[in-house]
Amino acid sequence: MYKYLLFDLDGTLFDTSCGVLRSVQYALGKMELPVPETEALRCFIGPPLVEIFAEFCGFSLEEAKRATAIYRERYSVQGVKEAEPYTGIPELLAELEAAGVTMAVATGKPAPYSPEILESHGLLRYFKTISTPEMDGRHSDKKELITIALETMGVTPEEYGQVAMIGDRHFDIIGAHEVGVTAIGVNYGFAPAGELESVGADIIADTVADLRRILLGGKA
Repeated sequence: MYKYLLFDLDGTLFDTSCGVLRSVQYALGKMELPVPETEALRCFIGPPLVEIFAEFCGFSLEEAKRATAIYRERYSVQGVKEAEPYTGIPELLAELEAAGVTMAVATGKPAPYSPEILESHGLLRYFKTISTPEMDGRHSDKKELITIALETMGVTPEEYGQVAMIGDRHFDIIGAHEVGVTAIGVNYGFAPAGELESVGADIIADTVADLRRILLGGKA
């Protein structure tokens, strides 16, 4: 069993798709651009917003920053309330805490939103720290987020063999490997089919029940 666990938030602990995608639609509409159906916008879940707005819309850096600011007009008021924990996650966190595991969140979702989402569902208390980017995009690299979380938790490099990063996108897997900790991918999140395998996830869980078995042993 792992002594330390780091969790991504979007697509790992919570299904945040509703709030994220509706807020992207809001931003595109405000910028007088065509507004696709939500399914076409799923690439916005996970990556830094400025980067994905630039890539998806062909925006300049300034345009992408403006789109992100408009997105946050809606997300900060409504979007944060539209996130729901995946079935079984609250129970899993309680079991991990009871087993003596120290947990943290390392997420690309900026600081104001992540604690609010966790607290609104009574889950913030399970985590020793939450490692997030700044609102201006600084510290958004997953390797950096993981490193900051481990330093805050007091985990030394000699203990990295007892650490796992759990996430649903390639950023999580690559960041974990760059730091030197186990990378556990979850297929119930937002990654396209085969993404986690293609970047060499050490272990893959298809469901929350699978994840529980991996982390705690025994029957799922």
